[in-house]
Amino acid sequence: MKKILLYLFISLNLNAFGNALTIKINLGSAPWTGLSTNAAFFFDVPISVTLTIVGVTALIINYFAYKQASLKRSFFNLLFLLSFSYLVDFWYYLIPDITIDAYLIRLLLNVFGIVFIAAGVSIYLRLNVVLHPVDELLQVFRLQVFRGNVVKAQVTSLSIPLIGSLIFWWLSGNLYAVNVATLVSFFFMGWFIVFFDKYLFPSIKLNAKITTTPN
Repeated sequence: MKKILLYLFISLNLNAFGNALTIKINLGSAPWTGLSTNAAFFFDVPISVTLTIVGVTALIINYFAYKQASLKRSFFNLLFLLSFSYLVDFWYYLIPDITIDAYLIRLLLNVFGIVFIAAGVSIYLRLNVVLHPVDELLQVFRLQVFRGNVVKAQVTSLSIPLIGSLIFWWLSGNLYAVNVATLVSFFFMGWFIVFFDKYLFPSIKLNAKITTTPN
């Protein structure tokens, strides 16, 4: 149990640090993080608030739609969500402003953040003890809407935050955390996760039902 908690702690911090770094550089985050960031700037609230609202919304949908959902599972997923949301805020304020002007270096740093996200996601998916609600939402689409087709499920689940970000762009004229690196996240996150499945804490058995996720 202590080992599992240690792995979850490492996973949460890798994931939160990666998300905070991509938000700070602003050349593209994972789609759900992009939606939360745009909502945070639009409503002028901490990112942890919008990350939590987005996650709780997914949690409620999952509870009523997912056949394997239970109050106990939902409660622990909620604790995981809250920990993640506030850790993103913590790392966001801890990381100094990136003042490098060179676009390529900024982009590489942004992709570096996405790699950190993949490392964190790889760990907690293999543990399969708790899931972030948006990952479980992907599972709902995959198993109960598209009969196991993960490609259709992933495209559908990603379209929700991308459309949401575009709506905030239309309303405010500003678009945050959705950029070229978002495409890197979309197309390569799964490959990064597979890499870390093999080489990061390989002793963790692959128990997860979802092997690729947009976070």
